[in-house]
Amino acid sequence: MNVPFLIQTFWSAIKAVPITLLITGASLLIGLPLGFLLAWIKIRKIRILYPLVVAYISLMRATPMVLLILLFYSTLMS
Repeated sequence: MNVPFLIQTFWSAIKAVPITLLITGASLLIGLPLGFLLAWIKIRKIRILYPLVVAYISLMRATPMVLLILLFYSTLMS
């Protein structure tokens, strides 16, 4: 077992914790209100928005997560 390599890798991983927490926090700030809004629209069955919400939820459930990540990455980073 290569202990110096493990120590170096551990400190590299520790340096990435703040950005990981930032991404997690941003995702929560965006995702929770959006999720509550979509759930509220679906529960209340608001006439105009209900079909759009159902279509969005069906699309998100049917699409593999890796494909969504690649799609968002390729559109946002270009």
